[in-house]
Amino acid sequence: MIGIPHCLKRKADSPLRFVARVTLALQTPCLVADGDVLADADRTFTRDVNGLPLLPGTSIAGVLRHGYDAAFAGHEDKATDALFGNAAKEEDTETAASALIVSDGVVLLADGRAAPQTAAPLEDDGDLLTVFLRRGVRRDRVRIDARGVADMRGKFDLRLVPAGTRFVFEMELLSGLDGADVARTAWHRLLGLLKSPLTRFGASTHGGLGAVETEAVHGACYWLGAGDRPAFATHSREDYLALPRRYEAAHDLPEIGNTVDPVDPAPFRRIVLKNFRPDTAWLFDGGDGQEGDNMAPMRESRVVPDGNRLGVAAPDYLIPGSSIKGALAHRTRWHLNRLRGRWMGTSPDETAERAFVWLFGTVSDRSDKRQMGGIPPRISGLLHIDDIYLECPDEGADMQAVQHVAIDRFTGGVRAGMLYRERIVKPRKAGSDVTLLLASDPLEAMRPDPPEAGIADLAEQALAAALDDLSKGRLTLGAGAGRGLGGFVCDAVEWEETA
Repeated sequence: MIGIPHCLKRKADSPLRFVARVTLALQTPCLVADGDVLADADRTFTRDVNGLPLLPGTSIAGVLRHGYDAAFAGHEDKATDALFGNAAKEEDTETAASALIVSDGVVLLADGRAAPQTAAPLEDDGDLLTVFLRRGVRRDRVRIDARGVADMRGKFDLRLVPAGTRFVFEMELLSGLDGADVARTAWHRLLGLLKSPLTRFGASTHGGLGAVETEAVHGACYWLGAGDRPAFATHSREDYLALPRRYEAAHDLPEIGNTVDPVDPAPFRRIVLKNFRPDTAWLFDGGDGQEGDNMAPMRESRVVPDGNRLGVAAPDYLIPGSSIKGALAHRTRWHLNRLRGRWMGTSPDETAERAFVWLFGTVSDRSDKRQMGGIPPRISGLLHIDDIYLECPDEGADMQAVQHVAIDRFTGGVRAGMLYRERIVKPRKAGSDVTLLLASDPLEAMRPDPPEAGIADLAEQALAAALDDLSKGRLTLGAGAGRGLGGFVCDAVEWEETA
């Protein structure tokens, strides 16, 4: 195990420079909010000078720092501070600048080149992809309260960066010759973190957003010193100075992505729902239907490769990861209470509550009287569920309009003048494999009151029962569960064994 990499502290004399230009592709929409409120959205994504999506370098560095800390801080004291810098927390602590420099992530346009970041904004030429990226995709959301149900006053709207959007950014690691081996190891770890499926950006990363895939990594090691350079520093000072600093300019950096192995912030297990598909008609409301529709399925476009260019695909049906997570959370809690023998009228069970928080996290308020002792007021869970896209035939050929009449809740009769129409989607025989990620918690011992042994086993047992219900159509998803909609099934639920 490598010792404390104090030699990575940024110095004026850092002749070794590790440089990489990384291209990321969003697998699901992403939201790194900028604080603005639009007319049709309460939160929207950060934009560059052109009004296009921007992935801030601070967000990239923050995600890398958190992942590095989770993966290695328990083995190498102060490794994260040495690499990413630190502010003086104590009187005897030295303040250090980061040895790692991370640029903003700039979006790729239709021709595959990065959007120019100049004082003159990009002209609006009517390109479909540019228009789509500036607009983003809109999602209706509702806040969940401490009891795990919808807050009646908590509706809000998000404007997200579309799935498939490509970003390019640059990283540079500075090191002295005395720390060359340590820096080289840390560099490969950082690049490996970008290839982990647990590395996600922005908000709601446990509810379907922010998943990325590393498409390309181009990089090299440069020697800026005067003496003989190390063998692995294949490029000279002149090569470094000749590097183009504008992303839209061509470069001759070699592809090194195939030499980098993924580095996971935490061990995790894959849970695969084989051939996941709708077995009954279904509806996830929130889409734009035809004229006269009051409810229509959510559909969303994505950025896709189109030959040597990037384009906008026709909208596909969307099953939000947050909707799946909500249904699984309710059913898992029921199974936890069943396994613990807690029934109606019995006192709350703290072990069941801890197991639930271990899986799904909590947003309980400190003033909540139902809060169990020792459970932090806000903590993220360890289950990751991505958004799911299902192919939509041309012009929604598999949709069907259904007329309904509202019922008077007092008389049980028909409400006059309250006819409405919903557009549902028909079931299908062919589906696709859906993967959930269940991570372990490498920093569990650092929590205020870590759960006792057996919590993880209890949580997994309850989750397995909930997934079995889902696979057999006993757990419905989406709207209209009380009138026969939302039955999904899969052929099998496969749990990947922990390595």
